[in-house]
Amino acid sequence: MPEEKARANRLRRTAAMQGFHLQKSRRHDSRAPDDGRWCLCSPKRDAFFLKDVNLDEVEAWMNLPWVEKLK
Repeated sequence: MPEEKARANRLRRTAAMQGFHLQKSRRHDSRAPDDGRWCLCSPKRDAFFLKDVNLDEVEAWMNLPWVEKLK
């Protein structure tokens, strides 16, 4: 679990440096479909770039070149 927390914090910092906001789903029901899921949005949270994804998907998207992110 500490590795997952460290990874999430690293990805949050990376997202902030690139002008995004990474946040975890607030739901705490382990049976809910979005439990433990993440979304990547604009700093004002008015536009979503990734929604309902896991940390592997976030990390893969963050490592893409800017041209690919804009598609």
